[in-house]
Amino acid sequence: MTLDEAKSMMSQEAMNKLHEVVEVKPDIDFSHKVNNDILMTALCKAVGEGVIKPAALNDRLVKLLNSDTNTISQSKLTEILESIHKVQPGILCEVTMISADLDMKFIMSWGFYDEPVNFLHMFHDVLTYWNITPAEIRQKMTATLKPTIVNNVSQLVSKYYKSSPEDRQKMIVSISTIQRLVNMENAILKAEFLDRDKL
Repeated sequence: MTLDEAKSMMSQEAMNKLHEVVEVKPDIDFSHKVNNDILMTALCKAVGEGVIKPAALNDRLVKLLNSDTNTISQSKLTEILESIHKVQPGILCEVTMISADLDMKFIMSWGFYDEPVNFLHMFHDVLTYWNITPAEIRQKMTATLKPTIVNNVSQLVSKYYKSSPEDRQKMIVSISTIQRLVNMENAILKAEFLDRDKL
C-alpha cells in the first residue's frame, strides 16, 4: 500500500488526531507573565487551553510568551494574528465591554481578524458612548490612579477631540488606556481569542 492510498483511507478527524500526537509542542513558561494587559492575558489563556494550537506558534511568538513582556500593542496584535493565521486562519481576537454590575450586561464588542489592528475605533466608541470629557477624567480617575497617568489620559482625550479627522488617524492608543476609561465608567473590558471555524 502506498502512502497516498493509506492517506485516502483515513478520515479528516483521524488525520487531525495523528497530527496532534506527532506534533512537537514548544516549551512555554507563563511564570514571567505578571500584571498582563487584557490582550496578553487572553493570548496566554488561548495558548494554554489549546484554542491556539502549538503548530501556530512560530519562534517569535514562543519567545514573546516566555518573556516578561506583559502588554500587546496594536501593531504587535496585527503581527500575532498574521502569524497564527498561517496555520489557523479562523482565529480572531474579540474585545467585549460589559457592565461591572451583577448583570454583567453586554454593551458592545470589537473583533480583530485580518486587517491591521487599530484601537482608535474602540477608543472613539468608548468616548462617545459615555460622552467622556477630560474634566471628568481628572475628577473620576484621581481616586484610583497616579496623577501622571490621569494627566496623560486626560491630555490624550483632549488631543483627540481637538484633532482633525486626518490627525486622529495618526494617533496611537493602547488597550490599557481604553481599559482605564472603561473602568472609570464602572464597566469591564475583556479580550478573548476565538476560533471562528469552531463557533
